[in-house]
Amino acid sequence: NKLGVYGNYSYTFRGEEERKEFNQTQYTDQTRQQISTTNHQTSITDEPLTSNNFKVGTQYEISPKTNIEAYVDAKIGRYENMADGTNKLLNAMNQLQFDAITYNDSKEKWFDYTYAVSGVHKFNTEGKNMVFDFEYETSKFRSNQFQSADNTDASNPTVINDRRGYIPSQLRVFTGKVDFTNPIKEKQSVEWGFKASLKNNDNPSVYEFYDNNQWNIDANSTNHFEYKEQIYAAYANYKHQIGDLNIQGGLRTEFTAIEILQKTLNEEHKDDYLKWFPSLSLKYEFTSSHSMHASYSKRINRPSQFDLNPFRFYDDSFNYSQGNPNLVPEITHAAEIGYAWKSAFMASLYFNTTKDVFTDVYMYNPDTNTTVTTQINVSKSYNYGANITNTTELYKFWSVNTLFNVFENRFMGNVLNSTTIEPILTLNLSVQNSFTITETLKAEANAQYQSKSNLGVYQRDGFFDLSIGVSKQVFAGKGTFKLNFTDVLNTNNFYINSVVAQTAINKRYDLDNRIATLAFTYRI
Repeated sequence: NKLGVYGNYSYTFRGEEERKEFNQTQYTDQTRQQISTTNHQTSITDEPLTSNNFKVGTQYEISPKTNIEAYVDAKIGRYENMADGTNKLLNAMNQLQFDAITYNDSKEKWFDYTYAVSGVHKFNTEGKNMVFDFEYETSKFRSNQFQSADNTDASNPTVINDRRGYIPSQLRVFTGKVDFTNPIKEKQSVEWGFKASLKNNDNPSVYEFYDNNQWNIDANSTNHFEYKEQIYAAYANYKHQIGDLNIQGGLRTEFTAIEILQKTLNEEHKDDYLKWFPSLSLKYEFTSSHSMHASYSKRINRPSQFDLNPFRFYDDSFNYSQGNPNLVPEITHAAEIGYAWKSAFMASLYFNTTKDVFTDVYMYNPDTNTTVTTQINVSKSYNYGANITNTTELYKFWSVNTLFNVFENRFMGNVLNSTTIEPILTLNLSVQNSFTITETLKAEANAQYQSKSNLGVYQRDGFFDLSIGVSKQVFAGKGTFKLNFTDVLNTNNFYINSVVAQTAINKRYDLDNRIATLAFTYRI
């Protein structure tokens, strides 16, 4: 019998500063010939984040055919967003209608724990085995928010109330799955299994505004939201090798039941559905070095409990994001055909179509000068393109993995009273460099560039990102230190533009994504 114990710890600190600029132009109608109002918003934020991550586990060999593993994973962190900003509103004559100085302070803490046990059992029949995996996750989240705004326009008597919010959240998730592999004959096998997931999220949020020298409950924002989700799935995959042809076909079925309770509003929404997801893949090997493949699959992407939760998260007194309890899952059909040479080169063409696509939208209320960010479902999207992957060893100590992707996203459907969303041909290039300096010292440098792209109704400008890291083995290989830096050149910014219906939007996030992570792992 063999017992192994391992553990790792990582600490992350991010002292991020963001500079945001948000410009909106409202026109009198969809022809966009005459301006109604123009809104200019700016903010500078200080966003310190710290995170402590622990993982402790053990592996035990019960017998030569049975192994089990158990671990505890913890993530404990805090984050604060302190923002000073401005908000100006101009009329059609470019005259100042409203001018405010804004301040936001949001403090967040989270305590996430995952308890897991898994194992493998090999039966007497060669190739026949069972794998099981069970996880229980509990997460506590707390957010305290405060917003204030001062009207500096002496000609406008509008008074803006201070706001504050308390947003606790308790998430519990249980996931269990069991998988079996059964050889049938030589070069034939069946894989099958079951999976269950139970989720509960309780979020009693309270918002208040300051008026007449006292804090008052904001009935329009306060909400006790509870989300319950059950997913039960079963699948089977059949594999068969006929000469140089490998065939794999599968079918997965999932039953989903959700319940959304908005207790403050006394509203309840229930839904359940059964979905089937077929898949098929073919691979033909011409020689030991050359092969071609083709595949098809159907899959689902569900909105998270955060996407469905209608509670408001304020950036300042005039901007907040809000979930949409009416979101439905995305359903995607994906097809691909490609060629591979050894493990060094691969090229493929792909085509995906998705129904009920998630997309962010901004809705502006000129009466209150307030902008709301939320998600909606767009009728359909098409995503098609080409992938090329190449792995090269330039020197014994230096290997390079290059990924080239050119694609186009095309969105269809009525969004904000418009059916026109122009597609954009996008180029993505990623270069991953690995360096073996000594047997115990390694380094990596990864660069990524992406040109202008579609994000639903919005267009994102191109961006570049460079990340580097180094790892060192210690204690005779039992321990490892890893140090990573992301976005070293601070160039991964987020700029989006949109002209839809009678609204034009330009949003610029100058993000500081430079994050340093130091991790230590020790295995007994």
